[in-house]
Amino acid sequence: MLHPHILQKNMVEITNTTRELLTGLFSEEAEDEEDVETRFRQGRGMLMLWSELCFDMGATQLINIDAQTELEALLKQFTDADRARFNMPPLET
Repeated sequence: MLHPHILQKNMVEITNTTRELLTGLFSEEAEDEEDVETRFRQGRGMLMLWSELCFDMGATQLINIDAQTELEALLKQFTDADRARFNMPPLET
């Protein structure tokens, strides 16, 4: 296993890259339903890859909580219609 400081640095870089990719993916308004679906699949794939990298590196306990919060905030940008379309639960108010 990597030294904790190296592991944490790598995870920060991976998390920052993932955040940048997701921000870019959802920064513009979708053109149509197909675009929404494509972006959702791509975003889900990025998050799955991110979580697999975290698990593979044994870094699940070192993940930056702020980064997790930011990734969750990106998912909250879906409208209620988008959330319903993908069977996501409604946001709690």
